[in-house]
Amino acid sequence: MEELLLTLLLMCLLAGGVALAVVWRMVRWVRRSTGLRRRVRSVQALTAPPGARRQVACLRRDLSAAAHATGEAVALVRAAGGAVGELPLLARRLGRVAGTLDAELRLLAHEPDPAELARVLPAARARVADVTRVALTIRRAASAGLGAETAAEIAPLEAEVEREVLALDAGVDRLLALASGA
Repeated sequence: MEELLLTLLLMCLLAGGVALAVVWRMVRWVRRSTGLRRRVRSVQALTAPPGARRQVACLRRDLSAAAHATGEAVALVRAAGGAVGELPLLARRLGRVAGTLDAELRLLAHEPDPAELARVLPAARARVADVTRVALTIRRAASAGLGAETAAEIAPLEAEVEREVLALDAGVDRLLALASGA
């Protein structure tokens, strides 16, 4: 009987250890998932009570979306072979600025004094607007770098296509002339 209880105890400890390891890995995965963090911020913005705290949650969501979209845009243009110049460096700097600003917004979200929150919120809103504007400028520059590359390739391609169509038309005309016996 003692052996059975000891075996059962060991099995329970082993199952608990495995469950704990699985939970720990899931928590690490959730914390590292940027997409999930953005979704959580969206939910926080939608579920926060109306007022300054909801505004802070919305600012955090907007800031995160702008910084993430900028990094992805620059990476996409680089992967497509577009001209990016110093844009990757600028996108990383923007990410660091956005991280610092997000920490400030996190502090604001937990500010217990509503008067202090109302006093500081307009300046934070202006800084988020500045970061969002810079992020948009970087994304536009990245898009222009890719667009310029594409535009430069289109003109020669179009000329080659026209030349090939003319050659095919001449070849078809020649075949038709030979077939008709002329």
